[in-house]
Amino acid sequence: MQDSEVEFNYILSDISFKGLLIHLGISISRIYEENLITMERNEMRLLKKENEWKIAEYIGERLSSSFELEITDSELGFITIHLVGAKLQNDIESEKISESHLEKLNRELYTELRRIIDSISKITGYNFKQDKKLFTGLFLHLRTAVKRIKNDIRLPYIDGIAKTFESRNYFSLLFSFLTALTIQLVGSSQVWLNVFSGALVAVVAIYLLHRFSKGKTIGDIADVEIANVELKNSELYVDDIYVSNLLGSENASKMYQKEGIAAIIYPKEEHFRITLDNFGQRQAALFEATRAVGVKRYHFTRKDYKKGRVVITLVPIIQDKDAFIEAIKKTPLLENVKKSHNVMDTNLAGRK
Repeated sequence: MQDSEVEFNYILSDISFKGLLIHLGISISRIYEENLITMERNEMRLLKKENEWKIAEYIGERLSSSFELEITDSELGFITIHLVGAKLQNDIESEKISESHLEKLNRELYTELRRIIDSISKITGYNFKQDKKLFTGLFLHLRTAVKRIKNDIRLPYIDGIAKTFESRNYFSLLFSFLTALTIQLVGSSQVWLNVFSGALVAVVAIYLLHRFSKGKTIGDIADVEIANVELKNSELYVDDIYVSNLLGSENASKMYQKEGIAAIIYPKEEHFRITLDNFGQRQAALFEATRAVGVKRYHFTRKDYKKGRVVITLVPIIQDKDAFIEAIKKTPLLENVKKSHNVMDTNLAGRK
């Protein structure tokens, strides 16, 4: 994003910049889950006339190269929508254009949103009508949301949050029911016995449900072992797997040779390669590893296409190989692997 700002002299405020980054992050996750979008021809034709289309193409090329993604024209169109929205918000906040410009974009949405804000102002007694930043943010968010709904675009993060909180509600109801039922069945004249019995049943139920509902991790589908770091003419290898030639100076190479640590992930079965080959899953493992031992400098992940092995390597702040391996093993499997029943079969006794 910063490169695109320099390349196209396209400067955004901090709020607009952060908002755009969030939308791009969600789009990357959505594409990994193959939740792609298809936009109408007429809408695409109009979007390609926007100045932001060229910026979207530039960003799309960088994302495609960095994250191994295929960015379609429809995805570029969606990025363009966010770019236009971010620029509009930036221009209105800096008073380069007036708020009335929003009405030209979508008169129906503008009028309806004005009516809603007027109603809320009357109910609360607070004059929200004077808050330009609030109105602009709501308008641009709803404008994008309408396009997202029309094109049936689902947000994976929101879906995951909804599933998590919904399951917690059901678990709470179940624990309450079992506790109350136990107390009624025991029916002792001694209150402490009733309370103890109910609490005991609740604890057992929590333990079993925790085992049953526990998300799968890399350790469930793969073995993780420490590997040797080797440098050949400034090229980094982990065991026999080529990783990178981007170490730079001789001092950097010496530091990696001396302080670098690496692990190789071996899939336990052939079909588990599908999960481990996912770029997002590998990045998640790298993130968990860096979170556990820190990063002094450099961090890489690489996959071996022939055998399905995955390399995680970095120069850590804390030299703790056990913590490094454990962090990788405990990396949760991403939402998209739940499509595989072989991966998600639950073992009540926990990981073997």
